[in-house]
Parts: sequence; C-alpha cells; structure tokens
Amino acid sequence: MPFISENLSKSDFGIIGLVTTVGYAAGAFTTLGLDVILANELSKNEKSFKNIWSEVYGLLIVWSFPFALIVSSVFAMILPDNLSGKEFWLHLIVILSPIVFLNTSKTMGVVYFQFKERAKQIALRNTVFGVFNIVLTFVFVALLDLSYFGWLLALALTSSVHNFSYFLFVMLRMGIRPRLRLGLQEYKRMLTISLPVIPHYFGNYILESSDQLIMKTSRVSLDDIGGYHIASIMGGYIKQLGMSIGKALTPIIYSEQKLDSKSHLKALILCVQVFMIVVAFNLSLWIKEIIMLLFRVEKISDVYSVAVLIVMAYSYRPLYSLYSSLEFYREDTISITKWTIFMGSLNIIMNILLIPIYGYGVAALTTYISYLILGVVPLSLKKEYRILALTGAVLILVSTTIAFVLIDVSLYLRMATSAISFTSLALTYFVFYKFTK
Repeated sequence: MPFISENLSKSDFGIIGLVTTVGYAAGAFTTLGLDVILANELSKNEKSFKNIWSEVYGLLIVWSFPFALIVSSVFAMILPDNLSGKEFWLHLIVILSPIVFLNTSKTMGVVYFQFKERAKQIALRNTVFGVFNIVLTFVFVALLDLSYFGWLLALALTSSVHNFSYFLFVMLRMGIRPRLRLGLQEYKRMLTISLPVIPHYFGNYILESSDQLIMKTSRVSLDDIGGYHIASIMGGYIKQLGMSIGKALTPIIYSEQKLDSKSHLKALILCVQVFMIVVAFNLSLWIKEIIMLLFRVEKISDVYSVAVLIVMAYSYRPLYSLYSSLEFYREDTISITKWTIFMGSLNIIMNILLIPIYGYGVAALTTYISYLILGVVPLSLKKEYRILALTGAVLILVSTTIAFVLIDVSLYLRMATSAISFTSLALTYFVFYKFTK
C-alpha cells in the first residue's frame, strides 16, 4: 500500500470504496445461500455428499447467467460519468469477472477444505494470490499509473486465477460435475433452506458497506468517502481475520454439537474472543502510525478515530460465529436472518438520520453499535451462552475505551499496554489449557 498510495487520491479511494461496496452486496446473491446445503451435506453425509454437490453445482451455473445481467445493470449506475463507451464496457467486464467467473467452484472448494479441516489449502491459496495481487497492483497503479482502474484490474485478474485454482480441484481431484437430475420437490427443499440465508448475507452487507452508499446519497464528498474507506481497509484486516477464524470454528462447533459438549465449546470461544480483542486492540493502539505508513495521502488525520471504532467493531466475530453456526447446524436459517436484517435496517436508519447532521465519521459509531448488538444479544438469548456473550461485550467495550484514551499518548506507554494485553492473552490460553487437559 505505501508504494501505490501516492498514485491514488482520496477520490480514487472513494471510487474503489463504492465498487467494493456494490461488489460485496452482489456477493450475497452469488450462491443463493446454497453453501449452507453444501456444508450440511458434507458434515452429515460424508459418503454420499457428492451427489447433492453436483446438483448444487448445476443449479448455480444456471443461476449465473441472469445473475450476471442483474449485477451489470447495478454497476452501470455507479461507474464514473466521464467514461467513453469502450472504457465503460471495459470497466464493467473487469469488475464483473471476479464475481461471476468460476466463483461457484471457489465456494465449493472452500467449504470442502473447511470441513475436512485442511485449512492449509485455503491459507496457501490466499497467501500466493494475495502476493500476486500486491505485485499486479504495484505494476498497474505505481508503474503504469492507471489509478483506481489499475487497482480494479489487479483484483479482477487475481480473483479469476484464484477461482480457477479451485475449479481444477473440484473438477479434477474431487470429480464433481454439474448436473440437474433431481425432481422439483428436492430443489424446492434445498431452496427453502438456502434462500432465507440471502437476506442474512445481505443484512451483513448492509452492516458492513451500505454506509458508503448512504454517504454518496447524502452528498458527502468523494474525499470524505475515500477517508472513510481508508479506515474501513484497516477494519478489513480484522474482518478477514474474524472470517478466517469463523471458517475454522464452524466444523469444530458442528462436532461439539454432535458430542453435546457445551462447557468445552464455551471455553474455546472465550479464548478465541480474547484473541480477537487483543489483536484488534493492538491494531487500534498503533493505528495512527500504521495509517501514516500505509497511506501517503494529504489531510488524513481525521481518519484515526474513525478507524479505531471500525477496527474494534469487527472483534465481535467469534461470538457471532458461535451463534450463526448453531443456527446453521439446526438449519434454522430464518432465525439468524431476522437478526441480521433487523440490525442492518437499524444501521441504515441511524446513518440516514445522523450522517447529514454529524458527518461521515458517525457511520463508524453506528457500525460499532450494530455489530456489538449482533454479536451479543442473539447469543445471550440462549441461556447456556448468556454469561459468555455478556463477558465478550464487556471486554470489547473496555478495550475500545482504552484504545481511544491511549491513541495519542507516549510511545512507551503504548508499548507497555501492548505487552500487558499479550500477557493477558497468554494467561487466558494457559487457563484454557489447564481447564481442558
């Protein structure tokens, strides 16, 4: 990022933020929620899961054609107005390719490796293609000076090749071919379970990304949207960590459900939650220096406090992963959807009311409040997990407050605070080890 930020203006970051926002929204509809069917079939029917997987594969390929047309029309509305006809279509193709091209194969491959507890396969691909993306971004943005389009082009090429690596595994190693041989009743059964997951995914999109679209409709400048996007990038690091941890936790939670081992599960989630809070807290503690190092953009000091809120907001993820995995295991997709839609709607209402009055920074506060509620309240309604949920809430709130207080203090005090936080993490894991031994 330091090598390309000089070639990107705040307006460029604003355009990237809007494209990323709409792309994330489109992602909620990519699989029609059928990844829940994939996960449950693999978990509960290990010997015969490929039959259903092949049917899901075929169904999603059919869906990809109308899906591409719908997504194209949405992206067409947010592209810059000054593009010529050829530039417009080139932008559209570049943006659409990672969303549509072989994305189903990637979904299937990730679910397979996740539930077979072969996380190294996912991590290896993420690392290799992450480095590949960095190199391409540097070439297109810093060397060829393609500004925001270079960033989009690098992401498109990387994502397409990334998806292709999963396509080879699914087709050649697993031997799964798309087909449509089941009766309408079976497809209806699968879609009855999966379709309620779409509002759930879309509710998550509303929580994570709708704020930037509301800023645009509220006439917030592209510079301010770009500043908020920079803060969101910092939060994105914690988000990705939380999602990776969630993927690792899901098969463990499924196994614990089969064994009905709640005490061990609660201890494990508490340890993971403390880990997430400590990582987010330390990133927040040093957020000013990290942003100054990564983003050489003028007038960026107003981003620091916004970034702290967004970073700490994503530390809720382990609590949410526990709740969502419990509901998905029971195939109660409607219950979890109600919560995400409710919190997403509440977040939109707060942003519409508050952004025009207090500016773009208030969106970070509404995001923080919404995620805290989503992570804590649904889980706390399950009596056996109430203490765990409330403990997590207190730790998140206290850590956020301390991060805000210490963001501008001396280097040595922050170093001492970081050392204390990691010591607390080590003690937590020591107690967990003694408890589960």
